[in-house]
Amino acid sequence: PSHDTLLFDYTLGNRTTTYSFLNSGELSLSPKVIARSMFLFHGQLFRDQNISRTYNSLLNLHNFKYINVDFTPTGGADSDTNWLDAHIKFIPSTRQKLSLSLKVNKSSPYGSLQTGLNSGNFGLETILSYQNKNLFGGAELLSIEGSFLIEMPKLFLSDRENSSVSAFESGLNATLDLPTLLLPFYHDFFWQRLKPHTVIGAGI
Repeated sequence: PSHDTLLFDYTLGNRTTTYSFLNSGELSLSPKVIARSMFLFHGQLFRDQNISRTYNSLLNLHNFKYINVDFTPTGGADSDTNWLDAHIKFIPSTRQKLSLSLKVNKSSPYGSLQTGLNSGNFGLETILSYQNKNLFGGAELLSIEGSFLIEMPKLFLSDRENSSVSAFESGLNATLDLPTLLLPFYHDFFWQRLKPHTVIGAGI
Protein backbone atom coordinates (compact mmCIF):
# COMPACT_ATOMS: atom_id res chain seq x y z
CA PRO A 1 0.00 0.00 0.00
CA SER A 2 1.09 3.59 -0.66
CA HIS A 3 2.28 5.70 2.26
CA ASP A 4 2.27 9.41 2.95
CA THR A 5 5.42 10.90 4.46
CA LEU A 6 5.37 13.80 6.89
CA LEU A 7 8.56 15.45 8.20
CA PHE A 8 8.15 17.08 11.60
CA ASP A 9 10.85 19.13 13.35
CA TYR A 10 10.64 18.96 17.13
CA THR A 11 12.81 21.05 19.44
CA LEU A 12 13.35 20.19 23.08
CA GLY A 13 15.86 22.34 24.91
CA ASN A 14 18.75 23.00 22.53
CA ARG A 15 18.22 19.81 20.51
CA THR A 16 16.15 19.61 17.30
CA THR A 17 15.19 16.28 15.79
CA THR A 18 13.37 15.68 12.50
CA TYR A 19 10.90 12.80 12.74
CA SER A 20 9.59 11.12 9.60
CA PHE A 21 6.01 9.87 9.82
CA LEU A 22 5.02 7.22 7.27
CA ASN A 23 1.33 6.40 7.36
CA SER A 24 -1.06 4.63 5.00
CA GLY A 25 -3.94 6.99 5.84
CA GLU A 26 -4.62 10.21 7.66
CA LEU A 27 -2.49 10.74 10.75
CA SER A 28 -5.20 11.20 13.38
CA LEU A 29 -2.89 11.86 16.31
CA SER A 30 -0.95 15.14 16.34
CA PRO A 31 2.74 14.70 15.36
CA LYS A 32 3.72 17.01 18.22
CA VAL A 33 1.98 14.77 20.76
CA ILE A 34 3.90 11.76 19.43
CA ALA A 35 7.22 13.63 19.17
CA ARG A 36 7.11 14.93 22.74
CA SER A 37 6.67 11.33 23.92
CA MET A 38 9.99 10.33 22.33
CA PHE A 39 13.23 9.84 24.19
CA LEU A 40 15.14 9.08 20.98
CA PHE A 41 16.87 12.11 19.43
CA HIS A 42 19.25 12.79 16.57
CA GLY A 43 22.92 12.32 17.54
CA GLN A 44 22.04 10.77 20.88
CA LEU A 45 24.17 8.04 22.44
CA PHE A 46 22.32 4.71 22.43
CA ARG A 47 20.85 3.67 25.80
CA ASP A 48 18.39 0.86 26.52
CA GLN A 49 16.53 2.99 29.07
CA ASN A 50 15.58 5.50 26.37
CA ILE A 51 13.81 2.73 24.46
CA SER A 52 11.81 1.73 27.54
CA ARG A 53 10.97 5.35 28.35
CA THR A 54 9.81 5.96 24.78
CA TYR A 55 7.65 2.84 24.81
CA ASN A 56 6.02 3.68 28.16
CA SER A 57 5.46 7.30 27.18
CA LEU A 58 3.71 6.32 23.95
CA LEU A 59 1.67 3.71 25.78
CA ASN A 60 0.52 6.43 28.16
CA LEU A 61 -1.33 8.09 25.27
CA HIS A 62 -3.83 5.17 25.16
CA ASN A 63 -4.06 5.41 21.36
CA PHE A 64 -1.97 2.43 20.26
CA LYS A 65 -2.61 -1.28 20.60
CA TYR A 66 0.82 -2.20 19.21
CA ILE A 67 4.17 -0.41 19.55
CA ASN A 68 7.50 -1.77 18.36
CA VAL A 69 10.91 -0.05 18.41
CA ASP A 70 13.53 -1.37 15.98
CA PHE A 71 16.98 -0.15 14.86
CA THR A 72 18.83 -0.33 11.55
CA PRO A 73 22.63 0.20 11.35
CA THR A 74 23.64 2.97 8.93
CA GLY A 75 26.90 4.52 7.73
CA GLY A 76 29.79 3.18 5.70
CA ALA A 77 32.46 0.75 6.80
CA ASP A 78 35.04 3.55 6.89
CA SER A 79 33.11 5.56 9.44
CA ASP A 80 34.60 5.77 12.95
CA THR A 81 31.09 6.05 14.43
CA ASN A 82 28.39 3.40 14.23
CA TRP A 83 25.04 5.06 13.58
CA LEU A 84 21.57 3.62 14.10
CA ASP A 85 18.25 4.66 12.59
CA ALA A 86 15.30 4.14 14.91
CA HIS A 87 12.06 2.82 13.43
CA ILE A 88 8.93 2.84 15.57
CA LYS A 89 5.88 0.95 14.29
CA PHE A 90 2.39 1.75 15.58
CA ILE A 91 -0.95 0.07 15.19
CA PRO A 92 -3.65 2.48 16.37
CA SER A 93 -6.34 1.26 18.71
CA THR A 94 -10.05 1.84 18.14
CA ARG A 95 -10.68 5.54 18.55
CA GLN A 96 -14.31 5.34 19.68
CA LYS A 97 -16.14 2.76 21.75
CA LEU A 98 -19.79 2.37 22.71
CA SER A 99 -20.85 -0.24 25.25
CA LEU A 100 -24.05 -1.31 26.97
CA SER A 101 -24.13 -3.39 30.13
CA LEU A 102 -26.81 -4.81 32.41
CA LYS A 103 -26.25 -5.56 36.07
CA VAL A 104 -28.37 -7.34 38.66
CA ASN A 105 -27.70 -6.06 42.16
CA LYS A 106 -28.96 -6.83 45.62
CA SER A 107 -28.43 -3.74 47.72
CA SER A 108 -30.82 -1.80 49.92
CA PRO A 109 -30.45 -0.09 53.31
CA TYR A 110 -33.74 -1.60 54.47
CA GLY A 111 -32.36 -5.11 54.53
CA SER A 112 -29.74 -4.44 57.21
CA LEU A 113 -31.33 -1.53 59.10
CA GLN A 114 -34.95 -2.64 59.30
CA THR A 115 -34.82 -6.44 59.30
CA GLY A 116 -31.29 -7.29 60.33
CA LEU A 117 -30.83 -9.23 57.09
CA ASN A 118 -28.01 -8.65 54.62
CA SER A 119 -30.25 -9.17 51.62
CA GLY A 120 -31.53 -6.07 49.87
CA ASN A 121 -33.96 -5.52 47.04
CA PHE A 122 -33.15 -7.14 43.74
CA GLY A 123 -32.63 -4.54 41.07
CA LEU A 124 -31.63 -4.13 37.47
CA GLU A 125 -29.14 -1.47 36.36
CA THR A 126 -28.50 -0.42 32.76
CA ILE A 127 -25.26 1.41 31.90
CA LEU A 128 -24.52 3.02 28.53
CA SER A 129 -20.91 4.16 28.03
CA TYR A 130 -19.20 6.11 25.26
CA GLN A 131 -15.45 6.70 24.96
CA ASN A 132 -13.36 8.72 22.51
CA LYS A 133 -9.59 8.31 22.95
CA ASN A 134 -8.56 11.13 20.61
CA LEU A 135 -11.26 13.79 20.73
CA PHE A 136 -9.32 16.77 19.32
CA GLY A 137 -6.34 14.94 17.79
CA GLY A 138 -4.13 15.34 20.87
CA ALA A 139 -4.92 12.07 22.73
CA GLU A 140 -7.72 13.70 24.75
CA LEU A 141 -9.85 11.01 26.39
CA LEU A 142 -13.59 11.72 26.62
CA SER A 143 -15.73 9.34 28.68
CA ILE A 144 -19.52 9.63 29.05
CA GLU A 145 -21.57 7.21 31.11
CA GLY A 146 -25.32 7.15 31.67
CA SER A 147 -27.06 4.76 34.03
CA PHE A 148 -30.57 3.85 35.14
CA LEU A 149 -31.33 1.67 38.15
CA ILE A 150 -34.62 0.25 39.38
CA GLU A 151 -35.05 -1.87 42.51
CA MET A 152 -38.17 -3.91 43.12
CA PRO A 153 -40.01 -3.88 46.51
CA LYS A 154 -39.65 -6.77 48.95
CA LEU A 155 -43.05 -8.30 48.50
CA PHE A 156 -42.12 -11.24 50.70
CA LEU A 157 -41.57 -8.81 53.61
CA SER A 158 -44.73 -6.79 53.02
CA ASP A 159 -45.74 -6.97 56.69
CA ARG A 160 -42.74 -4.80 57.64
CA GLU A 161 -42.52 -1.04 57.51
CA ASN A 162 -41.12 0.44 54.29
CA SER A 163 -41.05 -3.00 52.67
CA SER A 164 -42.92 -1.75 49.59
CA VAL A 165 -40.43 0.98 48.80
CA SER A 166 -38.92 0.87 45.30
CA ALA A 167 -35.75 2.70 44.38
CA PHE A 168 -35.19 4.52 41.11
CA GLU A 169 -31.85 6.04 40.28
CA SER A 170 -30.44 7.63 37.12
CA GLY A 171 -27.16 9.38 36.48
CA LEU A 172 -25.02 10.98 33.80
CA ASN A 173 -21.27 11.48 34.19
CA ALA A 174 -18.69 12.90 31.80
CA THR A 175 -14.92 13.30 32.11
CA LEU A 176 -12.34 14.81 29.77
CA ASP A 177 -8.74 13.70 30.35
CA LEU A 178 -6.21 16.07 28.79
CA PRO A 179 -2.59 14.81 28.56
CA THR A 180 -1.21 18.22 29.51
CA LEU A 181 -1.29 20.90 32.18
CA LEU A 182 -3.52 23.92 31.58
CA LEU A 183 -0.87 26.39 32.70
CA PRO A 184 0.62 29.34 30.77
CA PHE A 185 4.20 28.33 31.60
CA TYR A 186 3.77 24.64 30.75
CA HIS A 187 6.74 23.12 28.92
CA ASP A 188 7.17 19.76 27.22
CA PHE A 189 9.86 18.89 29.79
CA PHE A 190 7.00 18.45 32.29
CA TRP A 191 5.33 15.87 30.04
CA GLN A 192 8.50 13.88 29.47
CA ARG A 193 9.40 13.76 33.15
CA LEU A 194 6.05 13.68 34.96
CA LYS A 195 3.35 12.72 32.41
CA PRO A 196 0.85 15.22 33.87
CA HIS A 197 -2.86 15.08 33.06
CA THR A 198 -5.71 17.52 33.57
CA VAL A 199 -9.07 15.86 34.23
CA ILE A 200 -12.33 17.81 33.94
CA GLY A 201 -15.49 16.09 35.11
CA ALA A 202 -19.18 16.72 35.64
CA GLY A 203 -22.02 14.55 36.85
CA ILE A 204 -25.65 14.61 37.81
